[in-house]
Amino acid sequence: FDKESNNRCAMAMAIAKIGSQKKIQRQKDANLIRTSVAPLLGFKTKMNKYSFRLYQLTGIAFWRSTNFRAMIGDQMGIGKTVQAIGAIKLAIEDKTIKSPLPVLIVCPNSVMSQWKEAINEWIPGLSVSMMVGSPKSKSLKPKKDSVLITTYETMRRNKAYLLSCGFRMTIFDESHYLKNGASGRTKAGIE
Repeated sequence: FDKESNNRCAMAMAIAKIGSQKKIQRQKDANLIRTSVAPLLGFKTKMNKYSFRLYQLTGIAFWRSTNFRAMIGDQMGIGKTVQAIGAIKLAIEDKTIKSPLPVLIVCPNSVMSQWKEAINEWIPGLSVSMMVGSPKSKSLKPKKDSVLITTYETMRRNKAYLLSCGFRMTIFDESHYLKNGASGRTKAGIE
Protein backbone atom coordinates (compact mmCIF):
# COMPACT_ATOMS: atom_id res chain seq x y z
CA PHE A 1 0.00 0.00 0.00
CA ASP A 2 1.11 3.52 -0.72
CA LYS A 3 -0.33 5.33 2.26
CA GLU A 4 0.34 8.78 0.83
CA SER A 5 -1.76 8.13 -2.28
CA ASN A 6 -4.55 6.17 -0.65
CA ASN A 7 -6.49 7.90 2.14
CA ARG A 8 -8.28 4.70 3.18
CA CYS A 9 -4.94 2.92 3.53
CA ALA A 10 -3.52 5.81 5.54
CA MET A 11 -6.52 5.66 7.88
CA ALA A 12 -6.20 1.87 8.23
CA MET A 13 -2.52 2.22 9.12
CA ALA A 14 -3.27 4.99 11.65
CA ILE A 15 -5.98 2.89 13.31
CA ALA A 16 -3.72 -0.19 13.31
CA LYS A 17 -1.06 1.87 15.07
CA ILE A 18 -3.62 3.02 17.66
CA GLY A 19 -4.77 -0.58 18.13
CA SER A 20 -1.23 -1.77 18.78
CA GLN A 21 -0.94 0.50 21.82
CA LYS A 22 -1.93 -0.77 25.26
CA LYS A 23 -3.96 2.38 25.84
CA ILE A 24 -5.14 5.22 23.62
CA GLN A 25 -2.86 8.05 24.62
CA ARG A 26 -3.93 10.99 22.45
CA GLN A 27 -7.34 12.64 22.23
CA LYS A 28 -6.88 12.85 18.46
CA ASP A 29 -6.61 9.04 18.30
CA ALA A 30 -9.70 8.56 20.47
CA ASN A 31 -11.65 10.96 18.24
CA LEU A 32 -10.63 9.03 15.12
CA ILE A 33 -11.99 5.81 16.62
CA ARG A 34 -15.19 7.49 17.87
CA THR A 35 -15.85 9.09 14.49
CA SER A 36 -15.35 5.78 12.67
CA VAL A 37 -17.79 3.84 14.86
CA ALA A 38 -20.19 6.60 16.00
CA PRO A 39 -23.42 4.53 15.65
CA LEU A 40 -22.04 1.94 18.09
CA LEU A 41 -21.03 4.35 20.86
CA GLY A 42 -23.13 3.92 23.99
CA PHE A 43 -24.92 0.86 22.56
CA LYS A 44 -25.94 -1.77 25.12
CA THR A 45 -27.57 -5.09 24.31
CA LYS A 46 -31.11 -5.47 25.64
CA MET A 47 -30.73 -8.94 27.17
CA ASN A 48 -27.44 -8.69 29.06
CA LYS A 49 -26.57 -4.98 28.79
CA TYR A 50 -23.28 -5.74 27.05
CA SER A 51 -21.45 -2.87 25.37
CA PHE A 52 -18.47 -2.70 23.05
CA ARG A 53 -15.12 -2.26 24.76
CA LEU A 54 -12.73 0.38 23.47
CA TYR A 55 -10.32 -2.17 21.95
CA GLN A 56 -13.26 -3.85 20.19
CA LEU A 57 -14.36 -0.48 18.80
CA THR A 58 -10.78 0.04 17.62
CA GLY A 59 -10.93 -3.32 15.81
CA ILE A 60 -14.29 -2.42 14.24
CA ALA A 61 -12.86 0.96 13.16
CA PHE A 62 -9.99 -0.92 11.52
CA TRP A 63 -12.46 -3.16 9.67
CA ARG A 64 -14.27 -0.07 8.43
CA SER A 65 -11.05 1.60 7.30
CA THR A 66 -10.16 -1.47 5.21
CA ASN A 67 -13.61 -1.55 3.56
CA PHE A 68 -14.51 -4.48 5.84
CA ARG A 69 -11.66 -6.64 4.52
CA ALA A 70 -9.58 -7.51 7.53
CA MET A 71 -8.28 -10.41 9.54
CA ILE A 72 -8.47 -10.30 13.32
CA GLY A 73 -5.72 -12.26 15.04
CA ASP A 74 -6.34 -11.34 18.66
CA GLN A 75 -5.90 -13.76 21.55
CA MET A 76 -8.67 -16.11 22.62
CA GLY A 77 -11.36 -14.49 24.75
CA ILE A 78 -10.74 -10.95 23.48
CA GLY A 79 -14.02 -10.78 21.59
CA LYS A 80 -13.25 -11.38 17.92
CA THR A 81 -16.80 -12.65 17.39
CA VAL A 82 -18.19 -9.47 18.95
CA GLN A 83 -15.91 -7.36 16.73
CA ALA A 84 -17.15 -9.19 13.63
CA ILE A 85 -20.78 -8.75 14.70
CA GLY A 86 -20.00 -5.11 15.52
CA ALA A 87 -18.73 -4.63 11.97
CA ILE A 88 -22.00 -6.04 10.63
CA LYS A 89 -24.01 -3.83 13.01
CA LEU A 90 -22.01 -0.74 12.04
CA ALA A 91 -22.52 -1.41 8.32
CA ILE A 92 -26.26 -1.86 8.89
CA GLU A 93 -26.71 1.26 11.02
CA ASP A 94 -24.35 3.73 9.34
CA LYS A 95 -26.18 4.79 6.19
CA THR A 96 -22.92 6.01 4.61
CA ILE A 97 -21.83 2.36 4.33
CA LYS A 98 -23.32 -0.03 1.80
CA SER A 99 -25.41 -2.73 3.49
CA PRO A 100 -23.43 -5.91 4.22
CA LEU A 101 -26.52 -8.11 4.02
CA PRO A 102 -26.90 -10.95 3.37
CA VAL A 103 -23.88 -12.14 5.37
CA LEU A 104 -22.28 -15.59 5.26
CA ILE A 105 -20.46 -16.81 8.37
CA VAL A 106 -18.31 -19.91 7.96
CA CYS A 107 -17.15 -21.55 11.17
CA PRO A 108 -16.53 -24.92 12.82
CA ASN A 109 -19.70 -26.84 13.61
CA SER A 110 -18.91 -26.63 17.33
CA VAL A 111 -19.43 -22.83 17.44
CA MET A 112 -22.38 -22.37 15.07
CA SER A 113 -24.93 -22.00 17.87
CA GLN A 114 -22.64 -19.56 19.71
CA TRP A 115 -22.55 -17.36 16.62
CA LYS A 116 -26.35 -17.46 16.37
CA GLU A 117 -26.78 -16.57 20.06
CA ALA A 118 -24.25 -13.74 19.80
CA ILE A 119 -25.94 -12.26 16.72
CA ASN A 120 -29.34 -12.48 18.45
CA GLU A 121 -27.81 -10.68 21.46
CA TRP A 122 -26.09 -7.88 19.53
CA ILE A 123 -28.41 -7.46 16.52
CA PRO A 124 -31.85 -8.66 17.67
CA GLY A 125 -34.40 -9.01 14.92
CA LEU A 126 -31.85 -9.92 12.26
CA SER A 127 -32.84 -13.18 10.58
CA VAL A 128 -30.22 -15.85 11.30
CA SER A 129 -30.27 -19.37 9.90
CA MET A 130 -27.84 -22.26 10.01
CA MET A 131 -27.00 -24.69 7.23
CA VAL A 132 -25.22 -28.00 7.78
CA GLY A 133 -25.12 -30.49 4.92
CA SER A 134 -27.15 -29.56 1.84
CA PRO A 135 -29.82 -26.88 1.81
CA LYS A 136 -33.35 -28.29 2.08
CA SER A 137 -34.19 -26.73 -1.27
CA LYS A 138 -31.57 -25.25 -3.54
CA SER A 139 -34.25 -22.90 -4.88
CA LEU A 140 -34.51 -21.22 -1.46
CA LYS A 141 -32.12 -18.33 -1.07
CA PRO A 142 -31.31 -16.54 2.18
CA LYS A 143 -33.43 -13.47 2.73
CA LYS A 144 -31.87 -10.18 1.66
CA ASP A 145 -31.57 -8.96 5.25
CA SER A 146 -30.21 -12.09 6.86
CA VAL A 147 -27.20 -14.04 8.07
CA LEU A 148 -26.46 -17.63 7.11
CA ILE A 149 -24.09 -19.60 9.33
CA THR A 150 -22.49 -22.71 7.89
CA THR A 151 -19.48 -24.97 8.34
CA TYR A 152 -16.32 -25.21 6.27
CA GLU A 153 -17.27 -28.65 4.96
CA THR A 154 -20.78 -27.52 4.04
CA MET A 155 -19.28 -24.53 2.24
CA ARG A 156 -16.98 -26.83 0.26
CA ARG A 157 -19.80 -29.19 -0.73
CA ASN A 158 -22.28 -26.43 -1.62
CA LYS A 159 -19.95 -23.90 -3.20
CA ALA A 160 -22.12 -23.27 -6.30
CA TYR A 161 -25.28 -22.81 -4.22
CA LEU A 162 -23.59 -20.41 -1.78
CA LEU A 163 -22.06 -18.39 -4.63
CA SER A 164 -25.54 -18.01 -6.13
CA CYS A 165 -26.87 -16.46 -2.90
CA GLY A 166 -25.19 -13.09 -3.44
CA PHE A 167 -23.55 -12.68 -0.03
CA ARG A 168 -22.12 -9.20 0.41
CA MET A 169 -19.95 -10.01 3.43
CA THR A 170 -18.27 -13.26 4.42
CA ILE A 171 -16.73 -13.93 7.81
CA PHE A 172 -14.40 -16.88 8.34
CA ASP A 173 -14.10 -17.89 11.99
CA GLU A 174 -11.03 -20.00 12.70
CA SER A 175 -9.61 -19.08 9.30
CA HIS A 176 -6.65 -21.43 9.83
CA TYR A 177 -9.05 -23.98 8.29
CA LEU A 178 -8.15 -22.24 5.00
CA LYS A 179 -4.37 -22.53 5.30
CA ASN A 180 -3.84 -25.20 2.61
CA GLY A 181 -4.14 -23.39 -0.73
CA ALA A 182 -4.59 -26.67 -2.60
CA SER A 183 -7.55 -27.91 -0.55
CA GLY A 184 -11.14 -27.79 -1.83
CA ARG A 185 -12.16 -25.98 1.33
CA THR A 186 -9.69 -23.15 0.73
CA LYS A 187 -10.57 -22.90 -2.96
CA ALA A 188 -14.29 -22.66 -2.08
CA GLY A 189 -13.53 -20.00 0.51
CA ILE A 190 -11.52 -17.89 -1.90
CA GLU A 191 -14.28 -17.92 -4.51
